[in-house]
Amino acid sequence: MSRAVDAPALRPLRVGEVIDVAVKVYTRNAATLLKIAFVVIAPVQILGALILLSSVPDPSETATTTGAFGFIPWTLVAGFTAAFLLQWVSTTLTTGACYKTIAGAYLDRAPGWKESLAFGRRRLGRMLWLAFLQGVITLIGLIACIAPGVWLAVSYSVAMPAMLTEDLRAPRALGRAIRLVQGRWWATFGVVTLGFLLAFVVEIVLSIGVELVTPAIGAVVLAVALSTATSIVTGVLVTPFQAAVATVLYFDLRVRKEALDLELLTRRVGTPAGGAPAPPPPPSSSPGWKAPEPPRAS
Repeated sequence: MSRAVDAPALRPLRVGEVIDVAVKVYTRNAATLLKIAFVVIAPVQILGALILLSSVPDPSETATTTGAFGFIPWTLVAGFTAAFLLQWVSTTLTTGACYKTIAGAYLDRAPGWKESLAFGRRRLGRMLWLAFLQGVITLIGLIACIAPGVWLAVSYSVAMPAMLTEDLRAPRALGRAIRLVQGRWWATFGVVTLGFLLAFVVEIVLSIGVELVTPAIGAVVLAVALSTATSIVTGVLVTPFQAAVATVLYFDLRVRKEALDLELLTRRVGTPAGGAPAPPPPPSSSPGWKAPEPPRAS
């Protein structure tokens, strides 16, 4: 059984405390989180590696297959595009599934990995649409001027947990995230930056190891296999942690701004206090029924 974080964590947290609580949630529920990530990420990374290997043209045919920028084979462009899209989908699904486990663990009781994976799978379409909108809008901000892009990236950092917790459409989730971060942008920036740096250190350490070993291998297939294994390990370790940081940050903002009620939010994620199954909605309710918003703090 996954363990919950101590109840006193449901109070306003400082920047370092948000990271500390995220680490505790991550480590105490590592078995569930890593299993979710591995089940989703490993097959996709292997499939992506096979696609890339099959897209590398024969040297004798390169002259007839070049197209992109005049020197990159079209088959290689298509292979990279397919592998990227597969990785994007798998990372989004893993994030949503890990959110279910992290939210339950942070509030009361974490569900099993199968339940969490089913939760993410049912919402995959909406999560992909949210990730797409978030990425496009942030990219436009970065192109127009770097500062707006950075502001948007930080403001949107809690959009995914907001959408999954409050059953919002993607555009409303983005607006909701901006409202939650408003007045706490710099503190949110600090949390996001610290979380990114911790994840980046893990990725860099693993990447350096691959860079040192790859030249000695020589064979393309072995080099791709080693790179794929490294990507799997990195994705499995980092993706749940990033989901934990975003989730704890989201709860902290709601505690600060809305006097978040533990029992109400626990029921929203399907796990009422005490670990008993959540009661079903009234028979007369529509399929989209949800509990009312908690009163805002004055």
